[in-house]
Amino acid sequence: MQRRSLKQARIWDDCESRANLNSQNGTPMAPHVVARGDRPTGCYDPTMLPPPSDWPRLSAALFYDDPRSAIDWLCKAFGFSVRLLVDGPNGSVAHSELEYGGAMIMVAGVPTTPLPEGQAWRGRFASPSLAGDKVTASMAIYIENVDEHCAQARAAGGEIVSEPADVDYGPDHWRDRNYGVADCEGHLWWFMQRLSGQAKS
Repeated sequence: MQRRSLKQARIWDDCESRANLNSQNGTPMAPHVVARGDRPTGCYDPTMLPPPSDWPRLSAALFYDDPRSAIDWLCKAFGFSVRLLVDGPNGSVAHSELEYGGAMIMVAGVPTTPLPEGQAWRGRFASPSLAGDKVTASMAIYIENVDEHCAQARAAGGEIVSEPADVDYGPDHWRDRNYGVADCEGHLWWFMQRLSGQAKS
């Protein structure tokens, strides 16, 4: 039997616990915790099916009061490129996909018209510029040169909230250089450059 590290064992045990809890409660186990062989599929599994070839396993959608202007700004300031832009009514953005290396984000607008029946969840969408500059998440992306990228973002009007600095996580981990910036509507971004080492499992 393959030995697992303490970290792997804890993740494994957590997944098994969640699967057992669902079973004991009589609740049908969701597909993401159903065991496949001896490994619950809710855990990281190197044999899991890959995502579509043109889509990363994880992507994010960011909401802006003016998504079309935000797309232009993100390309100019951060170096994204537009992969897909679907026009909506009255100049709105129905859907968009922006790429940076292997990363992909979607940029969309906040609702400006009454929400369709059954879609009240769309009312949760908000731009930081309309929410007192509050954010509930930040984006993090690895790039080649933090200092050059920071200068480009600053020149485009980005608010540098954390100047470029080295961060050393110790000899067992890695050392990065990073900076933080708020974009044209206040979304928080961290751009990182690996200097040495790598995370260990």
